[in-house]
Amino acid sequence: MWSFDDGGLLRPTEFYYSETQDGSFTDKDLEFIEKFKAELALRGLDDLFGLARYPGDHFDGSCEFTQGRANINLQPKDYPAILKAFSVGKFQMVEGLSTDRLFWL
Repeated sequence: MWSFDDGGLLRPTEFYYSETQDGSFTDKDLEFIEKFKAELALRGLDDLFGLARYPGDHFDGSCEFTQGRANINLQPKDYPAILKAFSVGKFQMVEGLSTDRLFWL
């Protein structure tokens, strides 16, 4: 995950171990990030939202929330059996962006 610091620079804020290494951002990625940053600032949301890399279809997923000073992560196997499905937002791919990355709010 990345977020914008007080100086407006995009900085990594959370890390996940992976045996593979991401490639560098393309020019289209950087162009999108600048537009995204401007839209967040326009709406006063630049301190609230950031960017996350789509980990790929192999990723089982997790849900992280904070309670007090504790960050709690749940894997799908941790969810109650009664919880079978949930709604998710629609993602829109931006033409020209790297296909291994998906950016969202």
